[in-house]
Amino acid sequence: DNTWSIGNIKGLADLGDGPGPIGNAKVTTHLPFTIGGAGEFGSGSYILRMGIDDGSALYVPEKLPLNQVAARVTFTSGGMKISQFTGTQFDGGVSLLGSMTWANAATGPAYAGRFSVVNMDMRQLADVLLTDEDARQRASGVGDLHLQFKGLLPADGSPLDSLTAKGDFDIRHGHFGDIPVLKGVMAQAKDANAATVGEAAATFSIADREIDFQHAAASAPAVGVMGQGKLGFDGSVNMSFIVTPL
Repeated sequence: DNTWSIGNIKGLADLGDGPGPIGNAKVTTHLPFTIGGAGEFGSGSYILRMGIDDGSALYVPEKLPLNQVAARVTFTSGGMKISQFTGTQFDGGVSLLGSMTWANAATGPAYAGRFSVVNMDMRQLADVLLTDEDARQRASGVGDLHLQFKGLLPADGSPLDSLTAKGDFDIRHGHFGDIPVLKGVMAQAKDANAATVGEAAATFSIADREIDFQHAAASAPAVGVMGQGKLGFDGSVNMSFIVTPL
């Protein structure tokens, strides 16, 4: 018999403070896990199933936390599948479903998945990401994001070259006066409440290192804004807006 199996091995992955790939990624983790599986000696064929319950992770440079992590991941000789990944971040729910295949050495690993964030507190996110104190104080609202994506992780070149995605987002009870692409638009409205958002929403796609907004809209006490156009990963902006007083 040339097969092997393991079952219900429990452990704890506290990683991130030392050298190695996790340390280089500047991420710390606390992940209680259970792992089991089976395989065949000599052929390289195997299947491993891993579960994580009530874990946590932190991206150290920006202090971005992820709490209450639960995951179910299956590994095989040809790739991996994430059948469950959920957590909480800034009072919002985070979820991920996806897969990756790494059998094709010529193109590098290929990945695809769906990612969503629901009811994230934008003020808490701004406290972590924004450096301007006034902008942090003005940040408000809750946001949702839904994204389908796929791409490659090549040995040479950037993974952004092959990234394609489509999705939508909306922000409720927020403030968009500090968003660079909208500052000039909102300057057309003289009302002090113009940047207080009732809701902002957009549908978009990503390809060729650009975000293409097919439809973007925002409503505020003083104005309504509709727009479309593209934002480049290099910082280029090609957007047009229509501002309508309310």
